[in-house]
Amino acid sequence: MKTKIHLICNAHIDPVWLWTWHEGAAEAVSTFRTAVEFCEKYDGFIFNHNEALLYEWIEEYEPALFARIQEQVKKENWHIMGGWYLQPDTQMLSGESLVRQIEEGRKYFDEKFGVRPTVAMSVDSFGHTRGLVQILNKTGFDGYMVRRIGPNHHTFKWIGFDGSSVTAHILYRAYATLRGAAKNKIKNFIDEFVDNPPEGTNPIKTGAVLWGIGNHGGGASIPDMEGVAEIIKERDDLEIVQSTPESFISEISKETLPERDTSIEHTLTGCYTSMVRIKKLHRELENKIDFCEKISAHAGIEYGLEPGKELERAKKELMFCQFHDILPGSCIKKAEDDTIRRLGGGIAVADKLITKSFFALCSGQKRPKDGEIPIIAYNPHPYSIECDLDAEFTLASQNWNENEYTVAEVYDENGRRLPSQTITPESSINLDWRKHITFSASIPPCSIARFNCRLKLQEKTSLIAPVDVNENLITIENSCGVVKISKKTGLIESYTVDGKEFLKNSGKILVIQDDEDAWGTYAQSYENIIGKMELMPDNEADAFVGYSDEKFGSVRVIENGEVRAVVQSFFKYDRSFAVVEYTVPKNHEHIDVKITMLSNDVNRAYKYCVDTCLEKSGFHGQTAFGTQKMLDNGEEVVFHQWCSLREGETEVAVINNGTYAGSCKDNSVKLTLLRTPVYSALTIPGRQLSEPERFKEHIDMGERISSFRITVSKQECVDADALVFNQPPVALSFFTGGEGEKPKSMLELDNRNVIMTACRPMGNEEFLLRLYNATEKGQKTRLRFKDINAELSFGVFEVKTFIYRNCSLQETNMLGEA
Repeated sequence: MKTKIHLICNAHIDPVWLWTWHEGAAEAVSTFRTAVEFCEKYDGFIFNHNEALLYEWIEEYEPALFARIQEQVKKENWHIMGGWYLQPDTQMLSGESLVRQIEEGRKYFDEKFGVRPTVAMSVDSFGHTRGLVQILNKTGFDGYMVRRIGPNHHTFKWIGFDGSSVTAHILYRAYATLRGAAKNKIKNFIDEFVDNPPEGTNPIKTGAVLWGIGNHGGGASIPDMEGVAEIIKERDDLEIVQSTPESFISEISKETLPERDTSIEHTLTGCYTSMVRIKKLHRELENKIDFCEKISAHAGIEYGLEPGKELERAKKELMFCQFHDILPGSCIKKAEDDTIRRLGGGIAVADKLITKSFFALCSGQKRPKDGEIPIIAYNPHPYSIECDLDAEFTLASQNWNENEYTVAEVYDENGRRLPSQTITPESSINLDWRKHITFSASIPPCSIARFNCRLKLQEKTSLIAPVDVNENLITIENSCGVVKISKKTGLIESYTVDGKEFLKNSGKILVIQDDEDAWGTYAQSYENIIGKMELMPDNEADAFVGYSDEKFGSVRVIENGEVRAVVQSFFKYDRSFAVVEYTVPKNHEHIDVKITMLSNDVNRAYKYCVDTCLEKSGFHGQTAFGTQKMLDNGEEVVFHQWCSLREGETEVAVINNGTYAGSCKDNSVKLTLLRTPVYSALTIPGRQLSEPERFKEHIDMGERISSFRITVSKQECVDADALVFNQPPVALSFFTGGEGEKPKSMLELDNRNVIMTACRPMGNEEFLLRLYNATEKGQKTRLRFKDINAELSFGVFEVKTFIYRNCSLQETNMLGEA
């Protein structure tokens, strides 16, 4: 039997990269017009293309061309490959975001072309999470084709966290060819894998070569069509055919494939950090959309509200910004600016819809008593949460008496006083008028909770309660531990929990010499340390704040009460500065760290060190629907909402709300805060990275903010805590009218290791519910939802999707299909 080689013609089009989307749309129209002409002219030619976004552009801007493409798809001359909305980054997206990319693409191609691709294509993404395997299995895919990482033309059985598998293939060399180079690429492939296979291997029986002008569109050309025809004629000892990804994957012998049970990484490590504003806004919009769907489902059950098409537009903006040259930060500055606008617009839409549902769910709340200020909170999570809530409100009248001050105490609905603390409001008007209250509370699962503030006037004194401060240390105790912050270094001198020390001399900000390369093309690690941020002298810190005549110093307590203590430390290195703010809650078991960087030095990277007292720990991190063991040799790695060190039963975790990169070595976690390379500068061997004779803008100059939560636990699932940090409850001072009935709790789970990643209204009183076992052990949970009361079982890292309709719960695939 002849060796069969599948030639897959495509045209890799980046909607955004070294250009903005306007030019990307223009190139898509031009490329698709040329491709359809080739399909109409050449018998046997097959053009393959993916990304629903591009087809949406053709449909909107060139409807006649779109109709021609539809006709060629019917004739099987044009093949819809991949089937996703676009080719997103496949390392930093949440599991829900990856499902959304597939779902939107599936819906579009099914509706417009009547096709459902079964081989996913992600040929230019910078690494691929193992969590994709389960997603692909449960969305109708049996194959996955990639490039960038690993050996040329390598096929293997990719095994997911849950034990499922998919046939994965790493393509031969690039996903595209230069004009007129297709024939040589095919000849080289034949030479390397048929005529002269690698030592110790046999000639392949089935192979695939992607060809077609790409990186900015193009596809087939007349010289390439002629060259392909020549090689087919010259090598009639082989079966060389115009083909599709599905045909190639279906003909691979699956029985003897090697197995791989890890993520496909790592490469272009700078992209885990570049453009931190995009990454942070991306995470925020991901979580806003998930929150919006949950609270909209609740409001829909109680009052028939639906989010409508506005939320769909916000999802489209999110999906666009997840493109593999946008989210990783490898695009030009104009594209970054456009992305920030898009993400901000999506967040505004989601906020509006969340507020609409929130107000509806406040029905039935009693009018407050005279002098009381109501605060209403909503918990979107399926279990009770203990947390500190913040809210601001305005006094009925301005108090101009400089000798007194209004403070608030918070009570729950049963009249029980809660730990409360009046703190500085967001506004800077020096008047007793706007109030900011923080208090410790418990909120039931997927429920509204009501709290009442009672006000009192007191003699104006410092709002900062006395704190244990000696010459060298600030000592703060909370519910189970002691935090000591050094006045000499500004670092966490010690953090003990239940008498055991877990952090020591922790919190250094390392300064690393980087270069102009936005991708970090050949960087495996960022360890060229040239120094660390040093604590400012007291007089410089006072001047930095703007009050050089004051004497507050470089390490100062700015809040302290029965809810929390807050300490600020001021650092500098060269022309860059950092304000590190430690928040130590008095009633919970964590430390929050907020770092405001003022980055003014080019070609630098900065890492925040969490230095532990562990001795033989393993480094782990969250990814899409999974947890993976990560490198602990100093090399750069990527993770989602948390990373941790595990030793025995103890886990020291660092939760984040938009930081994706870091490293680990010698039991120290180093979180990468930002990099300052040149926009879209790429290393080309033998050539200068950037033009030295002119000013070039560098990424992430100016103010950038990173936030972390450090927790210590007995290896309880950190995923639930990380989700609460990323999707905190809504709390708002809201005077209701008292009308209507109070809503019931929407949903409840009795196992915090099972995460509710989605609860979405589907219309017609139907709901999609997705639950995920976030552990490497089987789990059971009791689900209470509407009239459902059921015990559910989950395998290792298993994701289950259900549709609720007609008072019953039906398990489906991840797209809600039976």
